Amino acid sequence: MSSEKPELHPSTLAAQGMGRVAAPFRDIVPPIHVATTYERGADGAYPGGRVYSRADNPTYDQAEALIAALEGAAAAMLFASGQAAAAALFQALAPGDRILAPRSMYWALRKWLLDYAAPWGLSIAKDDQLWVCGSSPHWWFRHEKYPEYKDQILMRFTTTGRTVQTWTLPLGDIGTNKDMPDTSRLKPGETVGAHCIAQDSKGNVYVGDIYGERAQKFVPVSKR
Repeated sequence: MSSEKPELHPSTLAAQGMGRVAAPFRDIVPPIHVATTYERGADGAYPGGRVYSRADNPTYDQAEALIAALEGAAAAMLFASGQAAAAALFQALAPGDRILAPRSMYWALRKWLLDYAAPWGLSIAKDDQLWVCGSSPHWWFRHEKYPEYKDQILMRFTTTGRTVQTWTLPLGDIGTNKDMPDTSRLKPGETVGAHCIAQDSKGNVYVGDIYGERAQKFVPVSKR
């Protein structure tokens, strides 16, 4: 016979609350832990594995484990409100990261993004416009008939899909072997495989080049 436990139906998981039974009283309803802080050992460590109630209160454990099981996730986290959960996600971003936030969303969260997150350096697209970049999916080589062929493209779209701007970047020369590119041949502004794009809060655009093995910063003309 297999020693593995059978996979339980979500309804069973929800009804049994992960089947928890606690010692020593064999209670089936999880207790509420009211402690704020936890004991330190003689060496200053926390032998119980808990530091402070805000992040480590055991009351959350069973509910988080159940949600993770129902969602098929590795783990889950509980927050006091949806606003707190969303703020935690955005606060995990680094300064300069870009957020694409729609207008049709929870008003308080959008206001929080514009009033509080923007000063941290997070770039909020107020006009909801989308930036994309791309290059040919296959390896290009220079043809003598088309020495200035350009296939590296940057585009900006509105929320309705209308093209606002299109740029083409010069195709750089890295030699004939893409597996061992000679990046010393590349000139400023040239790309070989535009692969990713980002914009910071100051309007500067960053383009990653997969074959050119570099990222370049493009500054708006008005700032030069």
